[in-house]
Amino acid sequence: RYNLVLNRLYEDLRKERSLVDNQELGEVYSNVIELYNKSMEEKNYLQSFILIQNLHEDRLYVLYKYLTESKGGNTLSLEYYHQNVDLKKIVRELYQTHRLFDEGVKKSLDRSIDIRNRFIHFSFMKPNVYTEELCNVFYTLFREVDEEIRKFKKRG
Repeated sequence: RYNLVLNRLYEDLRKERSLVDNQELGEVYSNVIELYNKSMEEKNYLQSFILIQNLHEDRLYVLYKYLTESKGGNTLSLEYYHQNVDLKKIVRELYQTHRLFDEGVKKSLDRSIDIRNRFIHFSFMKPNVYTEELCNVFYTLFREVDEEIRKFKKRG
């Protein structure tokens, strides 16, 4: 019985993400930022965190994909990167190989991954970990990575 419901509800959004073109993605991002801002105003920090953390991770994967493929690598789907490349590896390579971010930002990116994992998996122990401050920090990191993507596109 549960399996039927779970099968019906299962949707691999990684694949859907790979199929979105840049114009559609801009609209998706605008909608998500609008929803993020609305949920922040409503002090719904759990929803805000999930939204901004998703955008933050997406930007890390996109930046990694752009930089990896600009070095003459194969062109792979974003879905491939999401399935096969760990976020910690992405941060390490963006810092070491591609010389992006200073040591402080690199440590913040690493810590953000740890926080995301711990909070998503264990917030049932302390549900009030989702705060305005947490959401604002993730929003700042999201913008930091997004800025690197803009710089890359200008150079390209």
